[in-house]
Amino acid sequence: MNESYRDPTFDRVACREAAQQRHAAAVLCRRAREAELQRERDKMPNTLLWIKRLRIRALVRNAMNRKRT
Repeated sequence: MNESYRDPTFDRVACREAAQQRHAAAVLCRRAREAELQRERDKMPNTLLWIKRLRIRALVRNAMNRKRT
């Protein structure tokens, strides 16, 4: 048998393992990117809730001002 012979099974296994590692790295990268986007979304106030809060504050302020007069 030739000394330079290499079983192709090893190449297939190595190729499969490399593909699995690339896939795992891509999944981690995607999860990190999604987590970063979620953190950015969490920083921004929910516009509709913010508007409701402002309206409630204005109503309370107006009610308190009416009580004073």
